[in-house]
Order: sequence, then structure tokens, then C-alpha cells
Amino acid sequence: MVNVPEKGQVLKYRQTGELFEVRKIVDEFVILHSRQGISQIVTGIRGSFNSFEKILEKNSLASPLEKLP
Repeated sequence: MVNVPEKGQVLKYRQTGELFEVRKIVDEFVILHSRQGISQIVTGIRGSFNSFEKILEKNSLASPLEKLP
């Protein structure tokens, strides 16, 4: 089973350390944009994401209870 990232997920490219955000998931493709806005990667949805490491965003560190009004 392939673990497909969600839109908005931040991934770190293991080879360079560059951060990419999942901007769009269309049909069978995932579009990743670098956080610096310099480059983008288009990969198949069934492609290997082993070259990437998931990164937690600051706002995702809060528990669901902390997000309640």
C-alpha cells in the first residue's frame, strides 16, 4: 500500500534537505512546490515517497483539544 501525502502536507527531500509542500493532487499525480518557490516536483500518486520525510508544522503540534474554541 502506498502512503500518499495529503494536500498541505510538508515533506523534506532527504537528499537535499529542501522542504516541499503538497499543493495539489490531481487524478494520478501529486504536485509538490518548494517552500522557497524555486522548484516543483510532479510525481505519480503511486510513486515512491521514500525519498521524503514528513515534517510536522508548528500549528499541527497542538492536540485536537487545544484547537477547540
